[in-house]
Amino acid sequence: MRICIFGAGGDTGRELVRQGMDRGYEVTTFVREGKEGIFDSTKVRVITGDAMVYDDVKAAVTDAHAVLSALGHGLDTPRGMHEQAIGNIIHAMEAEGITRLISLTGSGVRHLDDKPPVLDVILNRMFALTAPWILADGRAHARRIWRSDLDWTIARAGKLTKAAANGAYYSTETMNKTSPLRIPRADMARFMLDQITEENYRQKMPYVSAPSPGR
Repeated sequence: MRICIFGAGGDTGRELVRQGMDRGYEVTTFVREGKEGIFDSTKVRVITGDAMVYDDVKAAVTDAHAVLSALGHGLDTPRGMHEQAIGNIIHAMEAEGITRLISLTGSGVRHLDDKPPVLDVILNRMFALTAPWILADGRAHARRIWRSDLDWTIARAGKLTKAAANGAYYSTETMNKTSPLRIPRADMARFMLDQITEENYRQKMPYVSAPSPGR
């Protein structure tokens, strides 16, 4: 199995790379210039580029069986990056005949049947006031995926943490009022990698969290 990981230089991306290698996958990492030294090029294929540049993206997905995106926003991220990058990824996958896409986003991307916890509603309203362009970009990225003909899963999460992995996760098609809002990045990466072959969340956007007590 050959997989391509966008956002490989971030905290969740590095977990995807590590765990993907542990599973025996052939891994291509896509990183920005200056981060290519993070990975051992004798163990993974390292592509340096800009996800907003189509030719860079196409070079990375060549020969992949599945593509995973852990792209996120930083202080220097251009507005509209997530939408444009996923558009490039979708276009490149279609050109290469690759169908399986798993993309990470936040809980601000809502399912029509979500009944989120009050705290999540408050946090997303605050986020909408302080950084509305990021929230809008995440939603636009999801719309791009919905409109594609790919075999996609959008993995939604609340707060990603650096806490030690639980070795498990809790996932549902929609949020509910008791949904935990946190999940260690390592467990989120595990969920995303599991979706390469699992069938439950094809063409869906599950909410993923740490298991709450009793689950």
